[in-house]
Amino acid sequence: MLDVVFMAMSHMLCALSGIERQMESAREAAIAGGAVWDDVEAAAVRERVRALDEVLVNLSICEGTLSGAHMLLSHAKHAPELVDNDDGPAGAPAGQDRPTWG
Repeated sequence: MLDVVFMAMSHMLCALSGIERQMESAREAAIAGGAVWDDVEAAAVRERVRALDEVLVNLSICEGTLSGAHMLLSHAKHAPELVDNDDGPAGAPAGQDRPTWG
């Protein structure tokens, strides 16, 4: 089940990245159009650019949060492999003496 969630998060990260690129392109196009400095349409274009800036900030925060959760899920997904492997259990729980070999 963790694999399914991990893959879903991977796809969401890719989608967020694509959306972010589209919003950046829309912002650049609005500025490149020159209407930001034109008195007739300047207010509307500046408002559009401000809204796109807000969208980009929020997308960036979402992407950062999801990336962190994705990394933590990766650790959780691989933790059981570290506990039980071919060499036996990982060792005694913290605070307990480990056996001495030799």
